[in-house]
Amino acid sequence: MKKILLIAAGLSLGVATTSCSLEKFPETMYAENNTSGTGDSETAINTRELLEGQLTAMYNYMKGDLQTYWYQLTTLAEARADNAYGGNMAETKVVSVESNHIDSDNEFASNLWNYSMNAVDYANQVICNIDLVKENDPSLTDKEYQEWLSEALCWRAYIWMNMMQLFGEIPMLTEIPPAINAGNVEEVYPLYFPSRVSKQTVGEQIVKDIEEYACKYAPDMDASNKFRITKGFAYGLMARFYSMREFRDWSKVVSACEAVEGMGYSLCDKYGDLWAYTTGDTGMAAMNTRESIFEVQWTSQTSGSWMWMMFHRNAYVPGDSFSWAKWCTPSRNLTKAYDAEGDTERKNASVIYECPVEGRITRWMGVFEDWKNLGRAALRAIPSLTLIVVVIGGIIAGIFTATEGAAIAVLYALVLGICYGNITVRSFWRIVTDSARMSGMVVFLIGVSNILGWVMAFTQIPQAVSAALLEFTSSPAALLLIMNAVLLLAGTFMDVTPAILIFTPLFLPVVEAFGMHPVQFGLILVYNLCIGNITPPVGNTLFVAIKVGKTSLSEVMPYMLWYYGAILSGLLLVTFVPAVSLGLPWLTGVLK
Repeated sequence: MKKILLIAAGLSLGVATTSCSLEKFPETMYAENNTSGTGDSETAINTRELLEGQLTAMYNYMKGDLQTYWYQLTTLAEARADNAYGGNMAETKVVSVESNHIDSDNEFASNLWNYSMNAVDYANQVICNIDLVKENDPSLTDKEYQEWLSEALCWRAYIWMNMMQLFGEIPMLTEIPPAINAGNVEEVYPLYFPSRVSKQTVGEQIVKDIEEYACKYAPDMDASNKFRITKGFAYGLMARFYSMREFRDWSKVVSACEAVEGMGYSLCDKYGDLWAYTTGDTGMAAMNTRESIFEVQWTSQTSGSWMWMMFHRNAYVPGDSFSWAKWCTPSRNLTKAYDAEGDTERKNASVIYECPVEGRITRWMGVFEDWKNLGRAALRAIPSLTLIVVVIGGIIAGIFTATEGAAIAVLYALVLGICYGNITVRSFWRIVTDSARMSGMVVFLIGVSNILGWVMAFTQIPQAVSAALLEFTSSPAALLLIMNAVLLLAGTFMDVTPAILIFTPLFLPVVEAFGMHPVQFGLILVYNLCIGNITPPVGNTLFVAIKVGKTSLSEVMPYMLWYYGAILSGLLLVTFVPAVSLGLPWLTGVLK
């Protein structure tokens, strides 16, 4: 079942969920339906031949004008690798894809929106005219009617599902707008610039179209031609639909996958067969495998498609170098993941490209093809790598303090971000506002912490605690354990600096009385307070980290428990084994 789930999931191509704002005025192109106005009776498709031609046009659109759609959809998902590169496209647009900050001005967003609306229109031309053809042309058989309608419904639903994953709520256009004129502008205008509807509304239409109709009447699988929408596509689509809903229905996912499995689909014996190619200009050897549910096929190098050269070397001439700058290269982490699993088959098929030219083998492991490009990349990285030299060097040289060094690092990173094109005017304003919001919360925490420190110093609570400790026990081990507990507790709600100023004069005389070196005590003090800063119920640093990571305490704590165990073990070693903290100073002669 796991395998067949993967088969059905593979139908989707995968997309990275992002939040886009396409709420534009109708005068812009982003909400445009992009139809030519073919809903008039005099221009309607009313014969079997015309309808079949429209269905063929829908499929041709998939591998013709829709090439950019496939490329950008795949780039968003980074399907071929985990280190996608957008090439010559403006870097800011590519960076926004990587960081899920795509707006309506981004080429990826606008293209995907417009291509999607066009794709829906191609399907609607079939869906909206097939009843008219059935009525006027007896040559259209019942079987053709059911199959052709199912194919168009599946295609429209597939596009809708991609759009919902990318944009959230979308227009659900199910009509063909007629030609617009002065007499019908108010009636027709909403069809050209449709408003969005809820995901639930679109989902109800998908269930009606696919589950209740296409799953019954779509064509059966043709093993020799996977470039056709079939029952396998329909059931795979339903598996994907029920797995991506807000309230997932896994029973229906499993049922749909079992239906796909029963149609004869299965994984190939050899993963590498999926990427096999034939020599010359005769097409890909991997077409129409039993693993494939639906393929957008380009049968030859001269078919006009550039998709085959997008993410790897020329499939027909593997010795050729890249002729265009858009590709995906496997990262080192991806390569290491294959090695960790011992999966040489997938690594050899998708990561290592054998180049017969001069007998060399080029491995794509997140590096560049030649030393020239590697040198250029190294030079480009020098300003970024210099950051640590500037900060650490400035602190060591006494030019600025560690706190001032942090500000210098932020300023340096800001300048680099602007120079590299990673920060735009819009993103800069978002960075400023987010930083101000976070700084406000941190300053509030530190302010409250300082107030609490002043209150404790004014009321002499630490002195009282110290006196109580000496009266409670004379055991050094017990005193150290109690001291650690007090410091840990204080660290949860106090900033480190005021806590050090308060507790050092209290506990230092106590530990010196039984022979502890001040250096060891200082390490114990700072160690405890830093642990407290990442420990509930307050934990200033823990709070900030949770906010930065956009997570919650309940999600973080299960992972933190193991970490707490390790650092508390280290604290006990520092407390009761002096050599841990004093060994290095003794060896270097700093301490006598």
